[in-house]
Amino acid sequence: GDADEAAAAARALVAGGAEIVIIGNARAFDVRETTLVPSDHDSAALARWLQPNAVDGRIDEAADGLGEIPPDEEIDVTVILGQDAGDLIRR
Repeated sequence: GDADEAAAAARALVAGGAEIVIIGNARAFDVRETTLVPSDHDSAALARWLQPNAVDGRIDEAADGLGEIPPDEEIDVTVILGQDAGDLIRR
C-alpha cells in the first residue's frame, strides 16, 4: 500500500541483481511478512540468492495464505511486500 516502500524495494532488488518484469498489488494489503515466492523448484535458488542481497523476507515455495501466484514463463520469483518490508529492505 506504500508506493515509496515499493519503489525502495524495487531499487534494492535491482541493485541486488534482479530484473523487474512487473509491479502490482498483492491480493490484500494486510500481508504481515515480506515473502519471496519462487515460480518453481529451479527458481528457489534465485529466491535464496535474492534474500540476503536485496529483500530479506522469508521464502515460501507454497505461497501459504498469499493466494495463488499465477505461473508466468518470465517470472522466476515473486516478491510480496509485507508490513515488515520497511525494516527488511536493504538500503
